[in-house]
Amino acid sequence: MASCDYGSDDDEAVPIREIPQLSIADKDIAIDSVELLIIAFGKTPAAALKVRVLDDKTKDWNVYGKVTTSPAPRDSIAATQSQVFCSTHQKAVICLCDTTFPLSDAAPWNALLFKQFNPKTVLIMNEQGKVEFNGANPMETKPIIRRLSSHIESQSDSVAAVQTLEAPNVVGGPAAAALSKCQLYQIPALMLIVYRDASVDMAAVQAFDPAFEFAASNCSVTAKPTAEVAEELKAFIKNAWNNNRGDSLIYL
Repeated sequence: MASCDYGSDDDEAVPIREIPQLSIADKDIAIDSVELLIIAFGKTPAAALKVRVLDDKTKDWNVYGKVTTSPAPRDSIAATQSQVFCSTHQKAVICLCDTTFPLSDAAPWNALLFKQFNPKTVLIMNEQGKVEFNGANPMETKPIIRRLSSHIESQSDSVAAVQTLEAPNVVGGPAAAALSKCQLYQIPALMLIVYRDASVDMAAVQAFDPAFEFAASNCSVTAKPTAEVAEELKAFIKNAWNNNRGDSLIYL
């Protein structure tokens, strides 16, 4: 079985000055708990969610705020920012983090999200380079998708069809820390990892289809078919790949 390099989940071990601060966009929004927390790490999950779910035309999601580290870590150009969005029915939250941040920030960053939204179920969408995958066929051209889960009693056919991440592959960083927290507090969680080529492409975005089926079954989060938003995805992917400025937002 594959392993996760969780890092430390000891919130108390992190100095107070390094704990991320949540900037609330709408102070009138108060949330005690959500049915589903979706955390996306990387440009591919961000592209999939922003174009297929966070559609401005539907008015189903509102910008909730940003998770930022204050002050900025010494080894970062700028403070880590995570965009956070909340569904209009306030049952689901999406947090997008399309930039990397220091592993030392992973535990307090996750602690802040889990404390703020107290999720009943968590979906983690993660990406890694295909060169990091141990066991891939060198001639394989399609993205590789694998899963890890915690306390999931039942799952859809498309999720069940995704192969469990096999040894000696390891998932690390903030994504692993989030899954570790779910295991520790017995929160049902699913992590889907897409191993892609050097550039973000349509095939990598489409590989996350099982994630959207999981979200729909757990909290009625709907996603547009890839074919319906193909041109929007192409434009977004091109812009995201050329723009290396990191942002993480929270949507409700």
